[in-house]
Amino acid sequence: MKDNLDRGEGLRRGYTTGACAAAAAKAAATRLLFGEASENVIASAAKQEVELLLPAGVIATFPIAKNELDGDGVRCTVIKDAGDDPDVTHGAEICAFVRRAAGREIALLGGIGVGTVTKPGLELPVGSPAINLVPRRMIAAAVREVAERAGYDGGLQVIISVPQGERLAQRTLNARLGIIGGISILGTTGIVQPMSHAAYQACIERALDVALAVGCREVALSTGRRTELFAMKQLSLPEEAFIEMGDFIGHALRACRERKFSVVNIITMVGKMTKIAAGHLHTHADAAPQSLHSLLDAARHSGVAPNVLEQLTSANTAREMSERLVAGGPTEAFNRLCVTAQRHCQSQLNPATRVRVYLCGFEGELWGKADADA
Repeated sequence: MKDNLDRGEGLRRGYTTGACAAAAAKAAATRLLFGEASENVIASAAKQEVELLLPAGVIATFPIAKNELDGDGVRCTVIKDAGDDPDVTHGAEICAFVRRAAGREIALLGGIGVGTVTKPGLELPVGSPAINLVPRRMIAAAVREVAERAGYDGGLQVIISVPQGERLAQRTLNARLGIIGGISILGTTGIVQPMSHAAYQACIERALDVALAVGCREVALSTGRRTELFAMKQLSLPEEAFIEMGDFIGHALRACRERKFSVVNIITMVGKMTKIAAGHLHTHADAAPQSLHSLLDAARHSGVAPNVLEQLTSANTAREMSERLVAGGPTEAFNRLCVTAQRHCQSQLNPATRVRVYLCGFEGELWGKADADA
């Protein structure tokens, strides 16, 4: 079945870095083993293409941006198309250099812009290039297919590189995960589904695995970059312990339960905190509406002045409500909100796990906290 990137839902699918690397490697191996006259690379004055069977079971066509002889090998490049997913590697050059080698094995190496694994807890050993297992199999299978058709049974060396990879990696969590010097070559299906929840959840799980592997028994789960920076000021923990969970509070908590962390810190701002306090552990706007009643209830039970309470009832957003609370002077309402949220978080964890909840203000100040021993 051919794949044309169109989901039919207004969003275009894309291809993973692993699929792009495999396509580039197939093109390079084809030119190396068949020569420029090969019918296995569709060539014209304008473009070249290769077809690749993806793990998802579809055949995808990849334009080859560059196809060059380079010393004793061939270097080919695919420009990554991530579809409508906001992927930092969209438009990146994914390159493969292929040369003949001694023996009969296919040796896969990481070149410029491909990160190196420096911490345990990932699916790859420390010291290896950050090319995940499925992409490794895709690349090897694509190159082996070409070798078999060419009747070549010798060895091949494949080097994957991403010229802008080190710069792109600064916009990812790679350094936190212990992947240094570039991006990761990823993908389990070969296809990028726009705004994939599964991919984000998998990233949370891998980050927790790394934290556990380096000895962290306490983690700090934040909902975004601002709350993470706030958490880093509040908590003296190793870098690996700080993990962005986005809207997936329930998923992150259940992943912590499976890994039996001793202490879990939840850090968020008021909008999401009101949702957690109302029992909504997936806080995206599509999944959980504003829960202003939880903050209003906290205010009513914490001695807020009647005139301030009256102002709160006419507020339209959690931010507006919280600003009116702050303007009214010191209040215990935020602490009470955190206590309610803490109870919902605790319900997702092992009884022996201690849960702390922090509410971050709009300027990075501490508004509220709940700290309970299980």
